[in-house]
Amino acid sequence: MTTLNEATVPPALSKEALTYKLLTKQGFVQVGKDRGCLGNVYYELYGTGEIKLVFVNGMGADRQIWEVNLQSFASQKEFQVCVFDHRGTGYSDPLPILK
Repeated sequence: MTTLNEATVPPALSKEALTYKLLTKQGFVQVGKDRGCLGNVYYELYGTGEIKLVFVNGMGADRQIWEVNLQSFASQKEFQVCVFDHRGTGYSDPLPILK
């Protein structure tokens, strides 16, 4: 994943939150270029462990739905967790209007 201009990255969770202390990277990744519907998807990485987890929520909810699970896994040193906002939710770009 490559990030876009770091100045465009939204602020992290409250600095007092346990989850904030586990945050290792946040940013945007470009998607949809080959399909002609370019957009940016926001993501957050927590922890640095060897076991990689990606939490995928249903449409209509953003990455914050995984808060409890995120704290549980990311606080264990063997895990690295990725959460993201689908297009049209959270900090990600809206879905394109199809013609």
